[in-house]
Amino acid sequence: MSEVEWMTTSTAENVNVTAVRTGWPIATASANPHLPDRREGVWWISRVLVSKPENRGKGLGGKALEILCEQVGKHGGKSIIVTPGGYAQNEDQQRRFYEAHDFKQEGEGFSVLWRRTLADQK
Repeated sequence: MSEVEWMTTSTAENVNVTAVRTGWPIATASANPHLPDRREGVWWISRVLVSKPENRGKGLGGKALEILCEQVGKHGGKSIIVTPGGYAQNEDQQRRFYEAHDFKQEGEGFSVLWRRTLADQK
């Protein structure tokens, strides 16, 4: 299998991480400041996606998420949140993924979200 190249675009308004193999994106993660909580340094994950089944289970999503969290911290992010679900994927599998990366559940039912407190990266 060929080498994976990691590309990061990072501003105060958006962080995007992409894994590229042979010129094609195979994994991506992105986050933006969470508008209601922006002053408190809360960012929201809009996507962590590994493109094809043959690329899954190899740590690409986890590495994309870790790079994403590091970059968000560099932009003053204090915590990062996500609401697992969407994209017709298995919510239990997504929860296990985020738990494995130090996210903790907050709330219940329709108001559930997962949060990770970020270390100061500046």
